[in-house]
Amino acid sequence: RQTRSPMAAVDWIEEIEEPAITGKLYGDIARRWARKDLGAASSWTQQLVDPDIQSRAAKEIARVWTDDDPQAALDWAVELADETVSQQALGAVAKKVALTNPEQAAELALRLPASPARVAAIQLTANLFAVQDLDSAAAWANVLTDTDARAAALPSIADVWAARDAGAAIEWIVTWEEESLQDTALELAASRWHQQDPEPAAAWVKMQKDQDLKERLVRQVGQEN
Repeated sequence: RQTRSPMAAVDWIEEIEEPAITGKLYGDIARRWARKDLGAASSWTQQLVDPDIQSRAAKEIARVWTDDDPQAALDWAVELADETVSQQALGAVAKKVALTNPEQAAELALRLPASPARVAAIQLTANLFAVQDLDSAAAWANVLTDTDARAAALPSIADVWAARDAGAAIEWIVTWEEESLQDTALELAASRWHQQDPEPAAAWVKMQKDQDLKERLVRQVGQEN
């Protein structure tokens, strides 16, 4: 029925009383419909009431739209009224673009208007960028001038770096201009470093001159003992 009339398929799905099945079917319809008529499919998705079903449909439409115009897909995702649905769609766009061009995904997120959705998109794309190319992601974040963008991107990249090499992550974190961002990132990295290599991590903590930060780092590292 999906190949003949999307709305007829929707009517048929609504008669099914198995949520796990209907959710998947709504996603399938959204994807097929978007390939045939993107405008109609996106309008239909915005009218869906159930947030779980809307999320499934929105993610599928966002993926199809991304193939043609990633920026338009991102703009559409931001405008979705439900914040959770919006973030799910943003994630779908970001992940698809990041598979082939993580820097482009991050740059797309930067173009979004100021909003919680923009912050979430920058955090996600910066993380995906770092997972694929840590050095390039750090270099990209280093030259950001937008305060909000830096606040979203730097900790996301530091988290990936700390998981791989916490000592090296700390060397990068201490170069940040934003002390407010440094403290939290250093606490996380110190904890990770203590897991990876306890002795040099403890020695580094003891060398800290900022007594308040040092005490917090000692508490954080102490949690691993």
